[in-house]
Amino acid sequence: MALERVDGVATRPHAVEVPYTRLAAEVLRRLAEEFVTRDGTDYGAAEKSLEEKVADVRRQLERGEAAIVYDAESETINIVREATMGDRSPKSKQRDQQQKNAAKATGNAAAKSKQDAHSHAPVLPGQKGKK
Repeated sequence: MALERVDGVATRPHAVEVPYTRLAAEVLRRLAEEFVTRDGTDYGAAEKSLEEKVADVRRQLERGEAAIVYDAESETINIVREATMGDRSPKSKQRDQQQKNAAKATGNAAAKSKQDAHSHAPVLPGQKGKK
């Protein structure tokens, strides 16, 4: 695949960024699994489980630190780190921010739901409750 350089960053002229939110959950999972199990992938001294690696990739996608890129010339799809993506359009950056905000809101809602579930636990006779 031919790479071009823009401001010292490698870019792919036939590449299209695919928002991770547009992929079905199972497709995203399989793509992340394929990515983390490639030969030559190094995760440092502490080896992680497949589940941990996939979760790390998902978090990087949610934070905009990585992106899914489809290359029309080679007909391949890949996950790339932000540093290799090159200059991105304002629309792409805006979408990334919306994805980050949505991921943060989902995380906050899950935390609140968990907190609410614990705060509504019934107080059994003989126990002291804080209500």
